[in-house]
Amino acid sequence: MKVANLVVLAGAVALAGCATDNVAWHHANHLNSENPPQGISTGSVITPAAETAMEERGVYDVRGGDLAVGVGDLRPVVPMGDADLTFLERARSEGAYIVNASQEALRKSGDAHIQAVARQTIGDRTRLDGQLSALAAAKGLELSRRMTREQEGMLERLEAATGSEFDTLYMGQMAYVGDNAVAALQNEASYGGDADVRSWADATLPLVQGDLVMITTPGATVPNYATER
Repeated sequence: MKVANLVVLAGAVALAGCATDNVAWHHANHLNSENPPQGISTGSVITPAAETAMEERGVYDVRGGDLAVGVGDLRPVVPMGDADLTFLERARSEGAYIVNASQEALRKSGDAHIQAVARQTIGDRTRLDGQLSALAAAKGLELSRRMTREQEGMLERLEAATGSEFDTLYMGQMAYVGDNAVAALQNEASYGGDADVRSWADATLPLVQGDLVMITTPGATVPNYATER
């Protein structure tokens, strides 16, 4: 009877070991598959350095929400939600559009207010881009600077415009983008799932609101957050 119990116990241990090995194999191959795990945005990638560090710790999926195999344990991973990733990607592409559009304004416009808006937004968005890079790196992400089709179309219209037509178009686009940016930051600051991303959105909101005031109110001045914060 005792021998039979020992055999059953040994079999259970062996099955548990196989299950753990299968989970580890699943996650190791999950990263190498052509299709990314659920919850991973194809616009951003895990950097090689971060992937190596995760493999050394036995963590194979930082965002998919599946189980990750650690050294001697089996535990759930805390995922970064798709909404947070989308917010970061849109903030990055939005900054790329604003910098390019404002550089166009510096080249084309002779209006003093437009020149001031362009200089301010280039400085602010360049600084925010650096913050986004640091935040993404801390999360093991590499965000693309690729603009959306809408942003590319807006920039193409600016490149084709001249004189007063350009001035009107540029200010209209900047107000539109600024309104959307403020709304996105407010939403992320209130409802974002990742604490670090939520904190960044909350800290960034006054800057973007200040730029929007400057854009929509001729003669208005706001603190230069690019140098003062």
